[in-house]
Amino acid sequence: MSSEPIDPTSSARAFYAVQLRRVRTAARMTQSQVGGHPDVMVSGKLIEGVENLRRAPTRRLSVGLDKAFDLAEFF
Repeated sequence: MSSEPIDPTSSARAFYAVQLRRVRTAARMTQSQVGGHPDVMVSGKLIEGVENLRRAPTRRLSVGLDKAFDLAEFF
């Protein structure tokens, strides 16, 4: 994990990463719990990678996150 905070205004991907972490922590879920959610089904490492800008989110992941967190086309 990077020690530098991510600036959500630096790019759309950075905004996505910051929002994913915000929503996940508000739901009191770990990265592995989010990844293991039936609507998401990816590894916790992938969630970590997206949150730390090492992996790009996919449309499939975004749709799954919206379902898992009961959001209307947020991600």
